[in-house]
Amino acid sequence: MNDSDTERTHDEHEQVMKEYAVAAADKTLEKGPYVDGFSGRTVIGALFVAVVMMPGSVYLGLVAGQSLGPAAEWVTIILFAEVARRSFTHLKRQEVFVLFYVASSVAAVTLIHLALSGGPIALSIWNQYLLQSPQTSGIAEQIPDWIVPPADSPGILERNLAHIDWWWSRSRHFLSPIMLISIGYLLGRMGWFGLGYLVFRITSDNERLPFPLAPVAAQGATALAEATDREEGAAFGKRSWRWTVFSIGATLGIAFGAIYVLVPVTTGLFMSKPIMILPIPFVDFTRNIEGFMPASLVSISFDAVIFLTGMILPFKVVLGFFTAVMLTSVLGNPILQRLGFFPHWTPGNGLLVNQMILSFDFWMSVAVGMAIAVALVGLRYVYK
Repeated sequence: MNDSDTERTHDEHEQVMKEYAVAAADKTLEKGPYVDGFSGRTVIGALFVAVVMMPGSVYLGLVAGQSLGPAAEWVTIILFAEVARRSFTHLKRQEVFVLFYVASSVAAVTLIHLALSGGPIALSIWNQYLLQSPQTSGIAEQIPDWIVPPADSPGILERNLAHIDWWWSRSRHFLSPIMLISIGYLLGRMGWFGLGYLVFRITSDNERLPFPLAPVAAQGATALAEATDREEGAAFGKRSWRWTVFSIGATLGIAFGAIYVLVPVTTGLFMSKPIMILPIPFVDFTRNIEGFMPASLVSISFDAVIFLTGMILPFKVVLGFFTAVMLTSVLGNPILQRLGFFPHWTPGNGLLVNQMILSFDFWMSVAVGMAIAVALVGLRYVYK
């Protein structure tokens, strides 16, 4: 090791010590005694998320292509905190975190590329659609009943998840769709606790990545914990700045959600065409520009979550995303189309159809190659 490496290591050590000193000076990060957060209240909260929040999250994903995930977390915690306060008790910080984790995992977006939420049952929603889709009518009979019940099953026709065909297949008996969901979810949780925690320790402690979005959820959970903790003085009217910021953000979110989602869903119940003040999920300009920019993918989304996420992420990350999209989807696709890389592209399609066609023709291969390259670079870095 030369002198420059020694100085760099010394500087990094000093920086780490400064960060630890700042963290130690912050009273909100002080460690208290161990308290078990798994209680009867958290079990009831998990049931509430499963019975109330998950169906709402599934419906919102099918209607607007979005998830109820963050709302499920905060609504559950706020509701149970208020119920506990009116019952002359309070939620412990550990219980708040358990509720936050359960709500975020159950009502999260499972299939991001399909915009389907619903936790472990999201794949079943896609499977039953795949079974009845006109595009798959030629192979629908080849889909085994232990993946999804047959198309003539009452479990499909009546949309009844409690039907026996979901729990007991005719061909494999015990091996059924619900059994596959349970096994997959169990293995996924094991992988998350094992490899997920390992990767987190590497990126957090070794590489010390910033994780710019993590403080947002952490500050929100801290605000709710402070609001429910009597020892912090919240029960006597002393609110921290976190609770004020959280309340303002929640109010703005409710106002935007009423305009973006509530108005179209409500008017769609009694009108042939719902009223959309802001188009869902985006405004598609693909057909408008295909005359001079064929195969280009251009759209504008009015989703406030994307806008706020862009304000939180570092500028270099946002600039990198913008540059990559401009060089590939906007400017690169017309060039590749003229070079003959998109043989299945035809004029007149929308963004989603074109995105699928272009992915199969070219971009899927690029993504696979980049994933392999990143894996090789990572292995080289580990074993260097």
